[in-house]
Amino acid sequence: PNSGVDYIGEEIFDVISILDGVVTRINDNNILGKTVEIKHDNGIVSIYQSLGEINVDENEVILQGQVIGTSGLSNISTDLGNHLHFEIIHDGENVNPEKCYDKEPKDL
Repeated sequence: PNSGVDYIGEEIFDVISILDGVVTRINDNNILGKTVEIKHDNGIVSIYQSLGEINVDENEVILQGQVIGTSGLSNISTDLGNHLHFEIIHDGENVNPEKCYDKEPKDL
């Protein structure tokens, strides 16, 4: 099941970190595309999938708003074209990112 939200753009766009954190995993998967996972405070993990380029390394400290890569493609969502698949996990549970737009991390 899709546990995140997809952001689509006709042109390639920068992907930025939602919060300060540490890159815990970088993966390049034939089906899901390039993925960056960042661990933040308060049990929050953000996942950026279907990236075209990755501009960070594992164990790198990331600042909120820092460009971590660019939008791209994945073989699981070819119909979307250029996009970002974005997920948030809080304390091991998937959270709908769209329900977090107006919240502070402490309110998740």
